[in-house]
Parts: sequence; structure tokens; C-alpha cells
Amino acid sequence: FLIRFSINNTDHPRFAVIISKAILPKASARNRSRRMTFIAIGKLGYLKNTDIALTFKRVIEEDKIEGELAKIFQSIGVK
Repeated sequence: FLIRFSINNTDHPRFAVIISKAILPKASARNRSRRMTFIAIGKLGYLKNTDIALTFKRVIEEDKIEGELAKIFQSIGVK
């Protein structure tokens, strides 16, 4: 993942998941990966008043998305 984040002035998080056609050519695969990422972010519960944009740089298996996100969020201190 490539991650960009900043603190926002709202009381809720905002986030985006970006997956290019070069990474996953089929729209259905891109949409599924986005949904799985949104679900993983919701389960982690790290976000409060943060804007986060996640850009996929390679294909990540669905069962590993949550673990990858947990490592990234812990390393940057987003809680």
C-alpha cells in the first residue's frame, strides 16, 4: 500500500481506496478489493478524525488485507 493521511476537522474518519486498472484489470476484482479493504478498516477501528487514502501498489490476497493494514496503521501511529 501507499498511504497518505492527515488529520481532519470533523469528528469522523474519511478514507479512499485507490486501485488502478494496471493492478487489477477487471472492475469486479477492483470493487471486491475495495470492499474488503473497507471492511478491514472498519474491523480495525483505528480511525477517529483522520483522512486516509490507500493506494494499492500490488495485488494483496483478501485474507491478508486486514493484517497489512494493521501493520501500516501501527507503524504510522493512526489510532
